[in-house]
Amino acid sequence: MKTVKNGLIKAAACGLLVSGAALAAPPQVSSVTMTQAAGSRFVNISYTLDADAIITLSIETNGVPLPPEAVSTLSGDACKAVQTGNRQMTWDAGADWPSNLTETAQARVKAWHPSYPPPVMVLDLSAGSGGDAVYPVYYYDSVEALPFGGLTNQIYRSELLVMRKIGRGAFLMGRLLSQTRSMILSKDFYAGVFEVTQGQWHRVTGNYPGFYTVERDGRPVESVSYNDIRGSKADTPAIDWPNTGYQVSSGSFLGRLRSRSGLTNVDLPTEAQWEYMCRAGTRSIFNCGSPD
Repeated sequence: MKTVKNGLIKAAACGLLVSGAALAAPPQVSSVTMTQAAGSRFVNISYTLDADAIITLSIETNGVPLPPEAVSTLSGDACKAVQTGNRQMTWDAGADWPSNLTETAQARVKAWHPSYPPPVMVLDLSAGSGGDAVYPVYYYDSVEALPFGGLTNQIYRSELLVMRKIGRGAFLMGRLLSQTRSMILSKDFYAGVFEVTQGQWHRVTGNYPGFYTVERDGRPVESVSYNDIRGSKADTPAIDWPNTGYQVSSGSFLGRLRSRSGLTNVDLPTEAQWEYMCRAGTRSIFNCGSPD
C-alpha cells in the first residue's frame, strides 16, 4: 500500500464551496441590544435575523473597533450557522477585554449568506471517534479572531481543525512557458492551515498511524494511505476515483468528517487547487518570486 506523504494529507481538510446566486439578498440583522449585568463581565447580545445566516460579531467603543482577539470568547448564536428569528449570544468581556469598561461599547452583528461564508472555518473534533460523535462547525472573520489565543495554541493541531478560504481566480498552471495552461477556479474553497496531525486523525478515526510518537498529537500524520483517506475498491460501495467521483467510504477519514460535520463536500484538493494555493497569487514559477 502506497504511503501518502505530508504534502498530500495536508489538504485532507479541503472543502469546495458552492457559490450562491450573484443576486441573492444578504440576510438582515435588526433589533440589536447589548446589556451587561451589574457586577458581571458577561455581556448579553440579542438580535433578530430575517433569514438563515452565518453570524459573526465585532465590538466598537467610541466608534473604534476592538481588535479581533478581544472579541473571541463567545457562546450562543455566534460564529456558526443560525436560523431566522430572535437570537442571543454572550460575550465574555472579562476574559477578552479585562480591566476595560463596556458601557460605551456597541455590538456589530454581521450576517453572512450561507453561500458566501466568512474567511475562516473551524471543525471541532473534540467529540472524538465514537459513532454518535458530532463535529460542530464555527466561522470567524479572520485568524486573529480565533479563540484560545489564536493559531499558536496547540489545540488547533489536536482538537480543532482550522481552514482558510481561498478566493476563486485564474492563473497559469505549470512550470515552463511551453507547458503552462490557463486555469480558472470558479468557486471559492477552504484549505487546511496546517497539515492534518496525528491528534486530529486520532480524534476522527480512533487510530494513531504516525511513525513519530513523541508529542505525537501536534505532528503531521505521515503513515496513512489514499485508501485510509477516501476509501478503496474493497469498500461497499467501492471507491474507485475518478470513476466514482467525489464519493468516499463512510469509514474513511473524509467519510467520517463529512457525516459528523455535515460538510458533504470536504475532500482532497484538485491538482489545480493545490498549485493555485502554493503560488499564493504570484506569477513566477515559485511563490518566493524566483524565476527558476
